[in-house]
Parts: sequence; structure tokens; C-alpha cells
Amino acid sequence: MDMLQTSTSSLSDAVYTATSSSTQWGPGAMAGKAILAMGKAVVRSAEYLVISRRLSNIKAALPCSDNDLSQQLNLEAMFDDLLDLSRPTLYPEAFRMQAMQLILAQIASKEIYHLLCSISKWEIDHDELVSFLSEIIGVVLFSKRGFIDEKLVSAYMAALPHDSHPWSPCISFLTKIAELNDHMFSGVLGARFLEMILWVSGSQKQGKRFDKIVDGACSEELTVLENTCLEAFTMLSDPSSQYLSLLWVEQVTGLFSRHLTRSLFGMVNSLTLQHLWLVVEARLLTMHADAMLNMMRQHGQLFRLEVPFGIQYTEAARDLSDYLPRSTFLHSISTLSARFLRNFLLCAGIGGDVHSKTIEYLARLSYKKQVVALTQMIQHLVLQSHVDPSTAEPAMVLFTPKTPDLARNIVQFLKDISASFQSTESPLLDATLLNILPFIHIRWDPGRVFEDIYRRMYSPFHRRHKSLPSYRAHTLELVSRIRSFGLCTVVNEVDRMGDWVYFLQPLF
Repeated sequence: MDMLQTSTSSLSDAVYTATSSSTQWGPGAMAGKAILAMGKAVVRSAEYLVISRRLSNIKAALPCSDNDLSQQLNLEAMFDDLLDLSRPTLYPEAFRMQAMQLILAQIASKEIYHLLCSISKWEIDHDELVSFLSEIIGVVLFSKRGFIDEKLVSAYMAALPHDSHPWSPCISFLTKIAELNDHMFSGVLGARFLEMILWVSGSQKQGKRFDKIVDGACSEELTVLENTCLEAFTMLSDPSSQYLSLLWVEQVTGLFSRHLTRSLFGMVNSLTLQHLWLVVEARLLTMHADAMLNMMRQHGQLFRLEVPFGIQYTEAARDLSDYLPRSTFLHSISTLSARFLRNFLLCAGIGGDVHSKTIEYLARLSYKKQVVALTQMIQHLVLQSHVDPSTAEPAMVLFTPKTPDLARNIVQFLKDISASFQSTESPLLDATLLNILPFIHIRWDPGRVFEDIYRRMYSPFHRRHKSLPSYRAHTLELVSRIRSFGLCTVVNEVDRMGDWVYFLQPLF
């Protein structure tokens, strides 16, 4: 960001000055450090103002036209700054989001010459490039999945020409990026661009509209989209070097036999015949695991469990009205939280590689928040067992006849995640018990079980002794009963509808 760096360097020089290595720190050293820190804060505030003004100026000039060559250097400088601001962790998230909105609007406008010029000289490592391109694909392909920022979707859609299918500009843009050089080609492949092309082509061939951003695409738009996909596939399947050929072979491994890798329609037909569309979807969703986990973290922050010890269960259940499954049935399942949870669990259930990221995410949480996160996942499974696929919104249905083992796979995923924790801590068991409490027979005194879980989540005992309070005899007896005779033996008969009683059994 040459212009930004020029604007802020003079400010930085006023504070970040060189000092002699022989400087002796005396009694006033702490005061001096405090003054220096205050000076740095002033510089950061000034830099913030400079960047804000720069973004305002760029916003006023974009989207720009490819034909505007008289301002080429100025426009490329703008896109240089936007690309730099789009990199995560380097700048405040608010700046990154504004930069991404402007970049997406330019992509949607189909006027990408100046943006491509900046990208062609962009010095960015492979992982950052993949992350950048994956976010763009997610905005276009998964706009209705609940884990994509709506501001990004709105920016893209607002700049889209009225005669263009929403997917076409993105596919054309990524195709041209892949043609720039080997580094960009590998980044595009790493962002699962091939899977995007297959997914879009398959949806058109089968007459489906997966995660469509807008409805009512005309036949002319679809024809353009098909040609755009074919052009992109032709470019990807004919790499210009041995290195890229190896990347291509690695990318198609597990999807096709090698003789099919030069035909888009052959690949699409093969995926259909071999029932491998779920593998394609899993690969695409895996790229957005971080976004889904971030949504889970934000949703978990809304959870509050403020129930004093000794409270009767009926009162506790009332305080948990926004949390426990029985109450949740009263609300519409078409909520944002249901959407991102549905897609995260779908990704895990169909083989998406989210195990390590989930463990890393949970490891950063306190025990209480681990229980909350796992409870959300289990709760969604229970909710889904009551959904009728024939009447519910398709985008919200998790269990379908095409995925008979999905619930079992998700439960196994949760067990594998739980196995990574210390044996003395059982956030998964606490989460499972919380979900079944509204349904178990009154003779098992759910209130006492609830108190045990509450103590483990909120008691200061854990902080003092670095271990959790143990379950009391009553809760241990309940768990033993479930393990020996089945969950269905402790659940009220009227609450056994759906298969949740059976697929949750392995969690005990």
C-alpha cells in the first residue's frame, strides 16, 4: 500500500525513532515508556484516520470501467491498497470488510482489468491467497447458508448487471486469475475452484439451483453460465507446466478416473452416477469451516445460564426457554443460527475435513463455553429429527433419504472431538445431558441432574482446583441406566418421536 505507507510514515517517524544502545534506564524509565505508548496510540489513531479517508476516496471512484485507461496508474494504486487491506489480521476487521465489499462490487461489475493488474503483482503467500479466493467463492456460492456476511453479499449483488447470472462474473474472474501465473493457478485450485465449477455445472444439468442468490434466471443467462464454466474447466484441465499438472491430478483424486479429467460433462455425469456430489459439497464447505465456527462463537455469546443452586426444575426450565430443545420447537427452524449449524454439521457428516479446526476452536474456550458449543450441535440434531423433508425448506433439511448415515456420522464426529479432551473432563456428556433433561421422566428428578451440570459449568471449584466437581450419585445412576438399558428407557414416551433417542445413544 504505497500511498497509505507514504501517508503514515511521517507520523510513525515522529515516535518510532532510533535510540542509542548505551541508553541507561533510570527512575523515569516507566514514565518514559508510558509517554512512548501514548505517542504510539496517537500515531495509530492518525493512521486509522488516513486509512478511513483513503477508503472513502476509493469508494467514490469505484466500480471503475476497463476503458478508463487515462487513470490506470491511479486505479491500480487503489486496488493495490484494497488488496492489502483485505488481508486478515493486518488491519482492523472493519477496514478489511470495506475493502472486500469494494473488491466484490468490482468483480460483479465484470470490469476487472485494473483489479487483475494489481493482483498480477500482488506479493501474497499461498495460504493467504487461498483464503482470499475462498471467501469470494463463499459469497457467491453460499450466500444463503448463514455463515457469509450479508454486507459482502449485498455489495456483490448491488453491482451485478441486470442481465448476468450471479455466478458468472465470479467464475470469469477466477479463470482470469488462474491464467496469470503458476502461483495464482495453484491458489485458485486450492480454493476449490474446480469443485465450484462442477457444483454449478451439475446444478444446471440436473435442473437444480443450489444456494441461488436470485431466482428467475433466464435461459440466456444460464447458457452464458454454462459456457463460462466450460471455458474455466478447459483452462484448468490443461495446465501449462508439469508442476501444475501434478496439482491438477491431486485435485481430481477421489472424484474421477483419469480418462474423465478432460471432459466437464463426463465429470458431471460420473459424479451423478457414483453419488459423489456430497464429496464435492464437503470439499467446498470445508473451506468455510472457520467462518462457521466463528458464527458458532458469536451465537454462543448470547447464551446465559443464571440459575441459583437449589432452584426447582420447573423454574430452571423456564429460565432456559431460549436454550433447551423442547422450547426451541416453538420457534421457526429457519433461523440464521439453524442455517450455519446445519451446514457445519452437514460438512462434518459428509466427510468434510473439520476435525482439527474444531478441536483448535474448542481448545480456546473455557469449559462452560465448550459445553455450550457442543450443546448447540446436539440440539440441532434433535431438532432435525423432527423435521419433515417433504414440507420443510430444502436449505434447512439436514437428514434426507440420500444421507441415511448422516446422524451417525455426526455423532461419531462429536465422539472423536470429545476424545481429544482430558478424561476427567466431559463437556460432551454434560452437553448431551442438558439436551435430554426436558424429556426424561420426572422420577429421575431432572432438577438434581441439572444442578450437577450447573455446578460443573459455573462453580469456582474448577478454577481453584483445576478440576471439575464430580457427578453426584443420582446423575451417575441416570447415566448408568442409559448406558445399560438405552436412552429410550428414561425418556417420556410422548417425547420419543423422531430418531434422536437412538442416534444420541452412543454419546453416553
